[in-house]
Amino acid sequence: MSDFDTRRIGEILELEQKVKNASDRAIAFQAIAERWQPRFTSVIADDTAKISMTFGGKTMTATYPVKNLQGVDLTSATTSVLQTLFEALIADVLKPVVAPEVKRMLDAANSMTQVSKW
Repeated sequence: MSDFDTRRIGEILELEQKVKNASDRAIAFQAIAERWQPRFTSVIADDTAKISMTFGGKTMTATYPVKNLQGVDLTSATTSVLQTLFEALIADVLKPVVAPEVKRMLDAANSMTQVSKW
């Protein structure tokens, strides 16, 4: 084999390794992207409608009696479902973050009322 052929084989192996690395990274990023893409499913059973949203590794479900959904327009029903799901998502995530600050505020407010009492 000539020096030229050996060099080309080395270059091909190097390019194949770069393609494999890029492919592995793409697969990893795809898994991350899928986690943050909201997915919805719905089921109607036993006079109950359940609409579930999976987002960020968590699943939340909004449950409604079928009677409440009958005769409701699409915009109102969609708004109600989204409000229920988002409230659950945001409250679950932010409650532990906000609670310490609210506790400090409550403690400060309580201490202010105690200061004026002699």
